[in-house]
Amino acid sequence: MKVHKPTAIDSFQDLARVEPVIYDNSSIMEYKKCARAYKFRMVLGYTEKVEPLYFVWGTALHKFWETLEVQTKKGMGAGPAFKRAILEASVAFDARYIPPKDQKNKWAWMTKARMKVAAESLYKFWLKEKSLGRIEVIAVEQPFVVELFDNVFIGGRADQILQIQGGDKYGRDLKNTTKGLKYFQRDLDPNHQFILYTYAESILTNSNVKGQLILAASTMKTQPTEVEQYTINYTKHQIEDWRKECGVWIKRIEESRRTDIYPANENSCWRCQFHWVCKQKGALSQANTLKRSYKHEPWDHQNPGKKTIIE
Repeated sequence: MKVHKPTAIDSFQDLARVEPVIYDNSSIMEYKKCARAYKFRMVLGYTEKVEPLYFVWGTALHKFWETLEVQTKKGMGAGPAFKRAILEASVAFDARYIPPKDQKNKWAWMTKARMKVAAESLYKFWLKEKSLGRIEVIAVEQPFVVELFDNVFIGGRADQILQIQGGDKYGRDLKNTTKGLKYFQRDLDPNHQFILYTYAESILTNSNVKGQLILAASTMKTQPTEVEQYTINYTKHQIEDWRKECGVWIKRIEESRRTDIYPANENSCWRCQFHWVCKQKGALSQANTLKRSYKHEPWDHQNPGKKTIIE
């Protein structure tokens, strides 16, 4: 992975800079949330030692959804494909799952058994969609890097690209949520990731991708999984406005890189993994806290959770 070479290093001088050259949804959204959190996560490459259970859960269900489609495209029947997908999801879950030390943990109910039940709900949705025959999946887990501006690139990995009966193309993104669907819908539009994927998928397919189908799997502690799909359409005007706004944020990131100043956004402290770092009284104690209490895992949007080779 290619990383930026900073023009100024005023703090944390003994920590390597591993900021990816290629932007992605996570990096831009991290900076929007808090520039200082961006520095700790994207520039210095630190993250929580124990992955939150909802990320483990989501990764497993994404693997289930991916495997289900890939195996049927290879000619496997629905039943065997479901069994293979459950197996792959279980392996993905086990590889990342660390039992919570405290069973009062808010997410302790997110067990492998509950994950399998949620997968069954997704399978029922998938079977119904296949029986209707209105949607063809033309790409699965498609990585991309596209040019946003001159020599500024943005990447990601599209869950699916679809051909709808009648000829229209859409992207589709699986979202797992612990919110009720009524509240989940508030996050659908505006949404940086969904516009980004629509822009990128249009370039990948050399066609006008209309927008995104958002497949929401809502699971709460005491309620079964609900699955609902939402359609979001984008106009060329919306996408062009989004590109201009990206330019504003990227200029701010470049200015932070140039000056090594990454201002904190106190409005985000309540939900930030680096809150404890910011509470330290100086750069030296902050650096020691990062090294002692977090793991060094540079962000690589193409290979999340895997060892990254820095070029």
